[in-house]
Amino acid sequence: MKVLTVLQFISIFVIYTGLFIAVPALLLHRRLKDEIFSVRFFFYIVLGHFYLINLVLFLQLLHISGRFTLILGSVLPVIVSLIRTKRVSPKKIGHVIGNRTSHVIRETLGIKLLLLEIVQWIGRKVKKLCRRMCGLIIRHFADGVLFIVFTATVLVMYGTNMIHTYGYCASDIPVHNYWINAMGNNDVFVAGIYPFGFHCVIYYIHAVTGIETYVLLRLFYVVQVLYIHYALLAFLKACCRTSYCAWGAVFFYVLAAFFNRNTYSRYYSSLPQEFGMIFILPGIYFMFAFLRQRKAEVDQCRKEKNIAGLKTWKCKSTRYLMGFVAGFGLTLIVHFYDTMVAGLFCIGIAGGYLFRIFKKEYFFRVLATGILSIFLAVLPMGIAFLQGTPLQGSLGWGLNVINGSSNTGNEEEQTDVTDNENEEMNTTGALSQGTTESMGPAGNTMNQTVSGNSTDNVQMPETTQVKTSAFAALVERVRFRITDIAKNGLDYLWTGVHNVVMLQASDQWMMFIFGCEGFCLAGGLLFVLIGKRDYGSMLMSTGFGLLLLMIFLSAWRFGLPHIMDASRCSIYVAYMIPAAIGLGADGIVALVFGFFKHDIWMNLVSLLTSAALVAVLVNGNQIRTPSIVTALQSNSAITCLANIKRENEKYKYTICSANDELRMMEDYARHEETITFLRSMEGNAVNGNLTLPTDRVYFFIEKIPLDYTVAYEGSGQRISEEGAKKPLPTANDISVYEGENRWIIMSRMYYWAQAFMELYGKEMQVYYETDDFVCYVVEQNTYSLYDFSIDYGYNE
Repeated sequence: MKVLTVLQFISIFVIYTGLFIAVPALLLHRRLKDEIFSVRFFFYIVLGHFYLINLVLFLQLLHISGRFTLILGSVLPVIVSLIRTKRVSPKKIGHVIGNRTSHVIRETLGIKLLLLEIVQWIGRKVKKLCRRMCGLIIRHFADGVLFIVFTATVLVMYGTNMIHTYGYCASDIPVHNYWINAMGNNDVFVAGIYPFGFHCVIYYIHAVTGIETYVLLRLFYVVQVLYIHYALLAFLKACCRTSYCAWGAVFFYVLAAFFNRNTYSRYYSSLPQEFGMIFILPGIYFMFAFLRQRKAEVDQCRKEKNIAGLKTWKCKSTRYLMGFVAGFGLTLIVHFYDTMVAGLFCIGIAGGYLFRIFKKEYFFRVLATGILSIFLAVLPMGIAFLQGTPLQGSLGWGLNVINGSSNTGNEEEQTDVTDNENEEMNTTGALSQGTTESMGPAGNTMNQTVSGNSTDNVQMPETTQVKTSAFAALVERVRFRITDIAKNGLDYLWTGVHNVVMLQASDQWMMFIFGCEGFCLAGGLLFVLIGKRDYGSMLMSTGFGLLLLMIFLSAWRFGLPHIMDASRCSIYVAYMIPAAIGLGADGIVALVFGFFKHDIWMNLVSLLTSAALVAVLVNGNQIRTPSIVTALQSNSAITCLANIKRENEKYKYTICSANDELRMMEDYARHEETITFLRSMEGNAVNGNLTLPTDRVYFFIEKIPLDYTVAYEGSGQRISEEGAKKPLPTANDISVYEGENRWIIMSRMYYWAQAFMELYGKEMQVYYETDDFVCYVVEQNTYSLYDFSIDYGYNE
């Protein structure tokens, strides 16, 4: 199974890379040949995803999505692009195809010889590509070696879990599995409108290649986490002036052990939020690139007194706006949390480029681009909404939060926030009451007027008094909040970042993080002052973006709406910290050694700086070890699924198991819930008619029941008669399989299997068994089905 898992992962990685890197590169590399590789990578990945995701969504909305239409929609743009760029002649292709077809018809050319010609042609193209790749590697040998080491490091950190844990590692993956399965029937948004970008990618790979959806969801997280780290590396390589500070920052991120576990634990599952992180940094970089390139264009047009040139969209900066449309739009297509983070960094960019972005040559283009990005992202969802599809629950909750009518949904956090706000309101109210009496011009004029003691004896209406008092209280509350933030803001940030850094970690790492953040802000301003405005503005934008994200992490402390819980927000903060570290270190090296005529000294110092950063982690015993995450299914269950599917025809077998296998095998087998099976034998149902109409029936039983999201006092104990004697759980939701309930259900199921085997020993056999799991199989004649409802000694 481990070998199969590795082979499946390699296949998924190659397919994903081919679809979203190689194919876009084939179409775009000539247009982007003047860009560095990191920027080309950003264009390939955002444009490739943007097209294919929208292709899937619109085919789904038209109810014509299938393997043929998906392949046709993918191949046509490639052919059109190749023809338009005159890299392929339709006339020549037609001539070659016609010539070879006529030879085959006349039997002057055999099929084997034709296939040999095709293979040889492909071989020549592959050799040519390999030669180009070898030349590229030779020219960038150091980066190539570091890239291989970096990829291996990420694979060790996260891929180790892949070969030791086969099941889903997050409880909400079966829900996403269900949504993707429904797309096979052209039923998109089956549970309501939701950002479906991630689901479209998994569905596309499944529909086109035939790889099972559950296999993709099991293993795609490793591909996903690789590209999350590649995006971070590409961002730093594109932004840094030195060659190696980017490498130090990304190795720091993947190796550092002092990050809280919650900042990377979700990387071990194929989830939309983490998938969307791939597109945050490309969008940010494209905005940097646009502002830099647009400035050059504006300066050139003014120098040439070309007013028309300032208004045209046919300029190089437009390509970066197109990249931003795709990158920022993808965050909204995949998960709105990613859009929040990208939006905060866009605000940071506005702060870093404050004296440029609001000029008319920039502002209206940026505004139009932002509106277009959001419009294109929500267009498929808007069409579905107009067709009568309701919003999915979490999306409706998000809109309620924006409207101010909902909270995070976390009861503990709601209590903390409410208590904190009540305390502040009481304090503010007391202060307002004490200060309002002395407000107004001429000392006590307001007080005299309100109390009716003014020299003119003018009485204010009662409603005016209430409005004035309320307004004064509001003003005082705002003043108090600003004063409180100014006084305690750093303490709030320090406390908030403890969600990212482990409490037991020394404060020196906290100081290091804040130091890099500080240099991005102060150093960026310094670069602006010495004339390197684009680089300095980029540093400041990164600093402002991370600062806003830290404030977002501690939102309730600042009296702001708590839209994202700390555990989710800390993932993004930890991901952006290496950006501040890499750019901060790059800025220091560039500031000190940038005056040398040759970059070799600056690059050498950057290499030593990066090596020192990793060495400090090693010497401080802060190197993280690979984690093995507990799955919500046993490895034996996944092994059984793979073997059972291979051995049986579609829907010719039934799997009776707890829950997750329902969505995993929905497209291949019938499924019976264990709790439903057992309840069918309780009370008056004993010796009733419980049949399962398939050739084979497989029963999954955990001899040591898993802790399905909930542990209990006897966690880890084996099934026993004691468990079987306990009352069958009565819950109707997932809690029926949680905690002690799972132990009771599995104990009862095991003793039912023993009793049934005594009655039908030849027909019921052990299919697969380990120390903690057993699978039984019953073969039956579908014209004479077994009645599985028996008295097994523990019926209620």
